[in-house]
Amino acid sequence: MKIPKIIHQTWKDENIPAEFIPFIKSWKHYHPNWEYILWTDEMNRKFVAENYPDFLSIYDKYPYKIQRADAIRYLLLNTFGGVYVDLDIECLQNIESLLSSNSCVIAKEPDAHSQTHKMPFVICNAFMASVKDDVFMNAVIKELMLDNKISNPNLLGNTVLHSTGPFMLNRIYNDGNQASLTLLDSKTIHPLSTHETLALYFNPNKEQQKEQLKSNGTFAIHYFWGTWWRKQNPFKK
Repeated sequence: MKIPKIIHQTWKDENIPAEFIPFIKSWKHYHPNWEYILWTDEMNRKFVAENYPDFLSIYDKYPYKIQRADAIRYLLLNTFGGVYVDLDIECLQNIESLLSSNSCVIAKEPDAHSQTHKMPFVICNAFMASVKDDVFMNAVIKELMLDNKISNPNLLGNTVLHSTGPFMLNRIYNDGNQASLTLLDSKTIHPLSTHETLALYFNPNKEQQKEQLKSNGTFAIHYFWGTWWRKQNPFKK
């Protein structure tokens, strides 16, 4: 496996909400020999200043915190390689078999999401794996450096999705930057839609459902917590 055995996750500080802790433990459990790094906001800005100084002014002026959270994941993978995972993704089994096919591996979002956005597919940036200095990640960083302005800058979703998020990845992919990238089927990491994950989370028989997903080729479950766009946490009662 060319992709380094490093798991990168980010949060604003080291005080991680309790709901995320079991998910973090699941990644460590199934990857006991991997290095694990939690990157805080303070660490992230220092990293950008030291390694991508030409990008720092763009990074600092993003209107939304999620844009910085998006950008840092690409920069970390480009510099160190490894796997970036959002905190709201639970691991069900070791992922190493997914990472042997190419130098960059990303999964599609559920079909229901692409249908909502009237797109053939959506490339999700919540789980990404790559080697250092990967071709696709380099293309992503070049796009970030352009500091593209969005037509509706006051719309949170529109701004984020197009400037630093999944729609940006789709744009780069469609521009021909595909050679190094393997696009995984949504069932591998994002098997359920936003609404379906909520039902699973509160299902008293959820362990049985997880085993069924696992037998169908699911390696992890993205719960689409949406801390950047939801006004309240629907997974906490």
